[in-house]
Amino acid sequence: MKNIEKTIQGSAIWAAYGDILGFITELTDSDGVKRRTGQDKVYAPLKWQRLIGGRYGTKINLLAGTYSDDTQLRLSTARAIYSNGSFDVEAFAKVELPVWLSYSLGAGRGTKAAANSLRHQGVNWFSNFFDKDGSSYLNCGGNGAAMRIQPHVWVSRERGIPESYIVDVIKNSICTHGHTRGIVGAIFHAMCLAHTIFKMEIPGPKEWHEILDYIPITVDLIKKDNELSNFWLPVWEDRAGIKLKDAFIHVQEECVKDIEVAIKLCEVKSEKNYVDLVSKLGAMSDKYKGSGTKTSIIAAILSWMHRDSDPSEAMFVASNLIGSDTDTIATMAGAMLGAVSDSFPSGEILDKEYILADASRLAKISQGVRCDNYNYPDLISWDPPKTQLDSLGRVDDEYFVSGLGKAKPVGEQYEGRSKGTIWEWIKLDIGQTLLIKRRPELKPTTGRSLPMHKVAPDNKSAYKKMEYSAQTDLFDKKEKNIHELTSEAIRLNFDPQIIGRHILEIVERPQGIELAVAYVAIIGKAKIARSEAQQRNSKT
Repeated sequence: MKNIEKTIQGSAIWAAYGDILGFITELTDSDGVKRRTGQDKVYAPLKWQRLIGGRYGTKINLLAGTYSDDTQLRLSTARAIYSNGSFDVEAFAKVELPVWLSYSLGAGRGTKAAANSLRHQGVNWFSNFFDKDGSSYLNCGGNGAAMRIQPHVWVSRERGIPESYIVDVIKNSICTHGHTRGIVGAIFHAMCLAHTIFKMEIPGPKEWHEILDYIPITVDLIKKDNELSNFWLPVWEDRAGIKLKDAFIHVQEECVKDIEVAIKLCEVKSEKNYVDLVSKLGAMSDKYKGSGTKTSIIAAILSWMHRDSDPSEAMFVASNLIGSDTDTIATMAGAMLGAVSDSFPSGEILDKEYILADASRLAKISQGVRCDNYNYPDLISWDPPKTQLDSLGRVDDEYFVSGLGKAKPVGEQYEGRSKGTIWEWIKLDIGQTLLIKRRPELKPTTGRSLPMHKVAPDNKSAYKKMEYSAQTDLFDKKEKNIHELTSEAIRLNFDPQIIGRHILEIVERPQGIELAVAYVAIIGKAKIARSEAQQRNSKT
């Protein structure tokens, strides 16, 4: 029997492999696949070309094994999980997602709109109720959350108990997705994956129904969580005009109907049955392609159909059904089938060593082993990049990516159709390769943009200059932003009069209620952290 480390590594690497294959065939037709690859179908990772950046972008040579936003955001989620198994949702929402915009590949419109909104100082992970340019938080029901939440299951110490990972899955999901299809889809996939790892078997129709029976119960978990129940839930219900439990039950009923249709087609493994399944669930249509719930159900059924096969068979079937959400179905099925497979994929996988090491870290944490944490910038003074072009900067002659640390160039540069935009292949010190959008002339990176304790270790003078700059810039503005105000309150030892004055000032601003909630959340977490530190010091 496989040990847990190999199980989690198998899940992670097959998820990446499915993403790689499906990314090649995503959002195109048969002629497009032929133009991209020179082949009619895709059966292995290969080099290919894709237009990046829309009408102002350029055609770029993608490396063999290049993965899309599915794997990118899965790695972002994993970085935000600490050695005690806790999920730093603020770091994920305020650092990972805004910076990801500069290197995202194949991302959906809703997730990009959500990440863009999180760049603003008054928006926090629980208050991202954006509505702009045709994208609305409450209408984001796609699979952009479900495709990235696997690390919460991988790191769980009690996978047989949904309560051990579901709250983190929900917190991760609501950073970007406000429609219950997006949230429920993430919960359904997480529970299918947890069953797979806990029982070492792919869940079938009986388990699918049991998981759906559990969906309304997750609302009780939300109500028991202080941050979700106090900050997110009341605002969501007010703006949606419906109780969350009623909305969950409605989506649950939709899923039950889909599974009843699917059961008739999933007993016999065949490519035709899979095509009929996706078509009958409406997942080839513009309305439902990419739906969080339908994608999660299809991935579960595809895994069930191929439970006795090599995972590559399911990856090929999903990746070559043109018109479906090829990469996300394949990556989610890969996460499940890879957990029970005795082999790893044979094709090229970009950053394979990093993906395996990352999975190993999460597996060890799930076993109570203390591992290194990723060091994020100080969130009190952190300012996300103002534009996608500003994520990559420099310290002297070295590359630094805001929030993610030191990097080096590893490939070609491509100039966009609009002047002043370049895409370049770089590799972070931590091991991840990015095709990053940047300026022709990089701006100096400030200290507040870099991970703590990881700043230019061989350039101490530059570090001191950056640190000083961050401190002086912090109070230069006439109207202090939310991070400046919280820094002042913390520096003055949580003086009640200062905090009260700040709140009264904040509520007078545009979006004052949301700003005040964000302010209180930051102050509350900082106060708890200081109290815990004082208790530890008193014991030693």
